[in-house]
Amino acid sequence: MVLLLCWSLALGLGAHVGRELRLETERDVALGDRAPWQAAAAGVLAGVGELTGVAELRAVLHEPVRAFYGTAFTVGGRSPQLPAAAEEAEPEAVELEAVEPEAAVPAPRRVMIVGASSIQFGLGRSLERSIERFQGVTVMRYGLHSTGLARPDYFDWHAKARAMKNEFRPDLVIAQFGGNDGQGLTDRDTGGAVAPLFTDEWDEVYGDRVETFVEIFADDDVPVVILGMPAMKSAYHQRKMARINEVTEAACERAGAWFVDTFAMTADAGGNYVARAEVDGRLRVIRASDGMHLNSYGAELVTAGILDVLGDWFTFTLPEAPAHAVRDVLPGDARGLRVERSGGRDARVIADGAKPADLGRPGSPAVETDLRLSRRARRLIQRGLLAEGFDPGPADGLFGPRTRAALRAWQSARGAAATGYLNGESAAALRAAAPGR
Repeated sequence: MVLLLCWSLALGLGAHVGRELRLETERDVALGDRAPWQAAAAGVLAGVGELTGVAELRAVLHEPVRAFYGTAFTVGGRSPQLPAAAEEAEPEAVELEAVEPEAAVPAPRRVMIVGASSIQFGLGRSLERSIERFQGVTVMRYGLHSTGLARPDYFDWHAKARAMKNEFRPDLVIAQFGGNDGQGLTDRDTGGAVAPLFTDEWDEVYGDRVETFVEIFADDDVPVVILGMPAMKSAYHQRKMARINEVTEAACERAGAWFVDTFAMTADAGGNYVARAEVDGRLRVIRASDGMHLNSYGAELVTAGILDVLGDWFTFTLPEAPAHAVRDVLPGDARGLRVERSGGRDARVIADGAKPADLGRPGSPAVETDLRLSRRARRLIQRGLLAEGFDPGPADGLFGPRTRAALRAWQSARGAAATGYLNGESAAALRAAAPGR
């Protein structure tokens, strides 16, 4: 009886989650290294489903469901479907003021993402999925919990980085350390104490370790982006992360790396921890119960913010949109946009990377990310909000809670969906409203 129950359980798991588990463990390099039994178990479950044919039967039974719902799904505010009117209408040639894009580094093709538990799980997975959407981009992600730069005797990130560089040959590296580094520093070889926590010596040695990590890739002219740590619920951990962020940012500046401030993305205007924020137009809990890590909604929110900043530095290309008609998606006041005819039915609207379909959709983190607004464009939008009578705070190009609140109020006054996020039309209107453009 027990054997029968175990066999039934294996069949069910193999049919429903075996393949997905195996794919995830294959993608999670650290899991395969540190917990090979989990990868093996996932492989066995998938094998059971494939051997018995149950997994194939499941796929066949799901076909009518897929046919009913169609193959175009809306995820995180993205929908590849266009309105019927836009598909049927004939395109019009429109001549508008051209906006020259700011110079950016050519699009990376091989992106390496490394760090501790946040990269191993929520934020890392979200970044990987989002970056892999760009054309021609391959991602290698390695995250390992309980690691950082403080204890190289436990795990040596410098050695791991060199090995991964030689194996993967990245042309962009994104890393996040710090969450486990609020402790005294140790020596790699002896494990002995090197510097007490948050002394001047600690700042110097930890900063040197950040610089060494960057220099591993700088030798091959590979740009490095270091993600700062988010806001923390505990005042004690908040002080720790603020200090680590400060030291890390200074080290990045010395080493020629980019630093992305995720603290501002997860705090209110006063720099206080926030547990909830708007994601896709709805108020969501964005933090895990420990008050330190991001949950899936928080990871989505911070990923959008990171890609927003990366858009200032690197030129990523999204997959081509279907053919469309311009006249159905252009806003009434489209100053700052450029429309190009590229033969036949495909005319593209360019607004800092916006796609025409984005112009007619309500603003959301996903739609706003797809606009790929430069820092200058975001500052113009903030100035436009102020000119329209809605205070976004300082025009610093960072869309924090005050800017989001101002956007919601501005959208509400215009009778639009008050999401607090931009689409192509609202971005163009606010840029046009900015004085002294």
